[in-house]
Amino acid sequence: MGMRRYSIAALCVLAAITVSLQSHAHRGGLDAIGGHNTAQTYHFHKGVLKGKAFADKGKAIEALNKSESKPAITLASFNVRIYSNRSRDDVELRQIVEQLSPFDIIAIQEVRDSIVLDRTIVMLNALSGVKWDYLISEKVGRGVKERYAFMFRTDRVQAISEGRVADDPSDVFIREPYIASFRAGNFDFTLITIHMLYKSKNASERGDEFAALGQVYLDVQAADPNEQDVIVLGDFNDPPSNDAGDKSNKRFQRMIDVVPDLECQFKGAIRTTITDTSLYDNICFQPQHTVEYAKKKGIVKFDETVFGNDDKAALLAVSDHRPIWAIFNNNVDDD
Repeated sequence: MGMRRYSIAALCVLAAITVSLQSHAHRGGLDAIGGHNTAQTYHFHKGVLKGKAFADKGKAIEALNKSESKPAITLASFNVRIYSNRSRDDVELRQIVEQLSPFDIIAIQEVRDSIVLDRTIVMLNALSGVKWDYLISEKVGRGVKERYAFMFRTDRVQAISEGRVADDPSDVFIREPYIASFRAGNFDFTLITIHMLYKSKNASERGDEFAALGQVYLDVQAADPNEQDVIVLGDFNDPPSNDAGDKSNKRFQRMIDVVPDLECQFKGAIRTTITDTSLYDNICFQPQHTVEYAKKKGIVKFDETVFGNDDKAALLAVSDHRPIWAIFNNNVDDD
């Protein structure tokens, strides 16, 4: 499906998005923009607004957008559990929007319909004070059908392709990956997002997916020899195995064997699920081509900072996965 365009008339300012969240006590953690809610305000501890307080997080983000010099973009990936119009009321959706708003472009997995994205866009526009847009894939998957989406701020990121689902003539993927190209300043890049098979009884089946994903990566690069900035990100349902040559995870290693020098940014003891048990989500690319990487990355532990480590509440309202992010410079000559 093509890119969706919106012309949203002047909206009534939405009620402060964080009202329902401020009842949770601060547990010491900071969110993705470097602050946290106190009993009465939102307070910055990091960045250009360090030490400043605002009436709510919406006003804090608005001030950050106006004050911060941004020679870089923040790319994120987030598996939002059963992200559908029927699964979230407005309060829950605002809690999801809180997690999306600090980023410039986000790959989202487990999307069920476009209506929930339309609702999300309205809230994002109101919260951030800038216009957002999205690309959404067709339905993919054996059994339960899912969609992928790329959501992005139009003042910082422009889509330069309509997006497409990867060809899968041998039906290797349980959900074929989704591919789209973007430009942010001088940085142009192609994203491949994936939601891989979970808990297959036949471990080789998921290994076959990894090998096929590696081939999709190479095919995208081969389509334009002058543009090699390809980033694969999403929910791999497996941790990487490229730490110091460790090949203990033979499934993930099959993708790394196909794509020379592919590096995944989240490794080791890092956990991307709210239960702190699994490293499933990742952002992977070849550093010799994607030199724009600013070597800054992170995981948003909203389950701790917003829900006080109440995993059940975090799961039902938002997701069992945490958003992951990485920063890329966009003010240098590309390629």
